[in-house]
Amino acid sequence: MAMDQLGALLDKNPGLASCVRCLELRDIKARLVEGDAIYVSIAGLINQLSNVKKLLLFDVDWDALSVSLELALTRMFKAPSVTEVVLENFGIATFADLTSLLSHLANLKVLKVVGLSCWDWSAPNHAGATGSPPPSGPIQLDKLVFDRGAFLSWFRQADCPFRLENLRHLQAFQFRHCAGKLHPVSLLQQVDLGNFHLGYTPNLRSLKLVNIDQND
Repeated sequence: MAMDQLGALLDKNPGLASCVRCLELRDIKARLVEGDAIYVSIAGLINQLSNVKKLLLFDVDWDALSVSLELALTRMFKAPSVTEVVLENFGIATFADLTSLLSHLANLKVLKVVGLSCWDWSAPNHAGATGSPPPSGPIQLDKLVFDRGAFLSWFRQADCPFRLENLRHLQAFQFRHCAGKLHPVSLLQQVDLGNFHLGYTPNLRSLKLVNIDQND
């Protein structure tokens, strides 16, 4: 079905848009031409979706998006319905830009970011400092998967909105220092990821640490 046909269908049956639970975009690496009909149509379709639970972006360069598509996806990052975000081979200018997007996901439960590329990896001084302010309450994650050390610096910050004490599943990659025995009851006392402590995690059920040298 062509984009314009799908858009027309949703226009005639607005209730259908609320039935869409997953939004997935793939393979956007080259800079898009603003006004290109297909991307205008995609942005329009995204703006019609009101109940997306999963937002999946694979091989997407944020800075290559057209203005209309970037605005539509930024709106999706602020949608209260979104509970799961997966970013694989995702590119964005600065790590602070990414944290600004993620900080607005008030009801996020699952976050997976692997293969992230940034020009500037500096941790933000204040998560969500650009644009509208992030939710006032903490964001309690159930599952976290990441492979970049920049997340550790961000999680250490007092104003980072994410809270990890309710984690049930954790997978982390490419860290070289792990001290002590692995035990799901208290990562604060048991596991040190490059001098970063995840804190007390009594609900943790699965823990996978990849490419880590363990030192007793």
